[in-house]
Amino acid sequence: MLNIAKPADVAEIALFVMPGIPIPPNMGVAVYWAVPPCTTWDLLGVLTAAKPSAVFRTNWKCNHDVMAATHVSLGLKIERCALYWGWVTGV
Repeated sequence: MLNIAKPADVAEIALFVMPGIPIPPNMGVAVYWAVPPCTTWDLLGVLTAAKPSAVFRTNWKCNHDVMAATHVSLGLKIERCALYWGWVTGV
């Protein structure tokens, strides 16, 4: 988990998988975010073998919970891409 201070100031987040780190077929790295106390996590986007890097727009400046938070937490989870067919292409 990674904490991002002043989240309302963050318009985009760029993430990538390091070269040589394989993502298994039909799997993806789901990127989630939450405000404290981190009981509800929202999907920001997904990285896959076909798309190992991405720039995600946060729109956090429009979120009242984020505006009141001191930080936002990011979490990563390897999951089956079938869960995200609306998000993932080229898998």
